[in-house]
Amino acid sequence: MDNGYGELIEVTLTVNLKVEGKYYYGHLPIENIRGLKDEKTGEVVTNAFTTGELDFETVQCEWDEVEDGQDLPVKPLLMVIGLDCYGYGT
Repeated sequence: MDNGYGELIEVTLTVNLKVEGKYYYGHLPIENIRGLKDEKTGEVVTNAFTTGELDFETVQCEWDEVEDGQDLPVKPLLMVIGLDCYGYGT
């Protein structure tokens, strides 16, 4: 760390963190997809698709919170991991 006089000094930094993990289940918006659809099963085989925007507020308000290891209504096709940081005083 610069001490203000152009010299670097050693500092000790102590941080207390509270880390939480939450799991949510919902549908990621698909904006564009190219592939083949099986008309009998409704399944799509694709190698290219574009998702819509996804933000933490939408996930927390509109998706279902689930417990780790909980059985879901359908098998997830895609798992997205996101990180968010809540600062002091927020």
